Amino acid sequence: MASLLIVVATACLGGAMGSQVTLSSHGNLMRVKEDNPFQAFVVKHQREYKHDTAEYAMREELFQQRLAAVHAQNAQPDRLWEAAANHFSDRTEAELKVARGYRRHLRASPWGGEASASLQQMDQIINKSTELPASKDWTHLKAAHPAKDQGSCGSCWAVATQSILEAHHEIFNKKTRSFSAQEIIECTPNLRSCGGTGGCEGATVELALDHIVKNGLSTEEDVPYRGQDSACPTKKELIKTDGGASFGLVSYKTLKVNDDHDLAAHLVHFGPVGVSACAGSWFGYSSGIFNGGSPACTVDHAITLYGYGEEEKKDPSLVEGAVVKKNKKTKFWNIRNSWGASWGEKGYIRLLRQDVNDKSTIKERHCGMDNNMQDGVGCKGDPTSAQVCGSSGILSDSALPIFKGSPGNL
Repeated sequence: MASLLIVVATACLGGAMGSQVTLSSHGNLMRVKEDNPFQAFVVKHQREYKHDTAEYAMREELFQQRLAAVHAQNAQPDRLWEAAANHFSDRTEAELKVARGYRRHLRASPWGGEASASLQQMDQIINKSTELPASKDWTHLKAAHPAKDQGSCGSCWAVATQSILEAHHEIFNKKTRSFSAQEIIECTPNLRSCGGTGGCEGATVELALDHIVKNGLSTEEDVPYRGQDSACPTKKELIKTDGGASFGLVSYKTLKVNDDHDLAAHLVHFGPVGVSACAGSWFGYSSGIFNGGSPACTVDHAITLYGYGEEEKKDPSLVEGAVVKKNKKTKFWNIRNSWGASWGEKGYIRLLRQDVNDKSTIKERHCGMDNNMQDGVGCKGDPTSAQVCGSSGILSDSALPIFKGSPGNL
């Protein structure tokens, strides 16, 4: 009987060339010659590309390009973040676009009564928040871990909605409850085709919250995530009454556009916020404070803001003789992505936060134009361009669920 050979990757991707070992059917390890990193990558990520095919060559070329970018980033002496090869390193631009898949539709919450009163109370709290703490961190919540993984479905908008609902339910109801991202994908209407046709083709956090306030939402246990489009169950099958009020959700709020303080204040006083970003340059991120990307970019990804803070970095150049100058502090936003716990800092990315005030210039606020809104955030009939501010356009579109009693709990 011939030996069964199993190839095992033994080197960290994004670093030196890897080597391979083979495992015989008797369990004996046999080291073979060093190979290129792509072969180790194929094994680690269980790719089924066939050797000597056009696809294999194309994927290897993409991988080598991304690996070169990793080495270039990590070779910068003053870098704030580290790059690494990961499960996105062999993907085409079309496939990477699916991993973002966010479509924005700015709108106000249409609710009256209790919801309207809650919004007014929230606005009063925010308007009085002239001074905020230097840092805020909601990752102590059980809902913060582990990181979500949207897979090959463009459902980041649904996962972000799920994430903020789970966090706010834990904060304001003092207990955990899961929410079904799959049902959000299946049942959220997208009548204006906001950058897509809904489901895995993209929709918005606001549209999802609007639907959930009216119709409620099942738990993850009842409707598990499949990461694919399918028909929405009938209301009779869903067996839910009172809409979002059945678990305390009364409305939602779209925050001010391109306003750093407004975003930070809502995060501090109410909890994690659903935000949007230009994430096309994030795929190689591994750790640190990401400061890549251009101010002019396409906002195309929805994620969850869990906190902000600052990191003090020791710099040898700040030492003069026996006198040590003050070390530089770098501000950041702490964001949970939906690309799995193996990406970034256990599924999170720290994004550079600009040190801004009312007199800050456009450049200091890191503002640019999104001139491709129909490719990322636009709906039919919307303008084709808009200004986006903050690193990766992080301040351009943010949404927050409102739970019963949330303003009164502060």
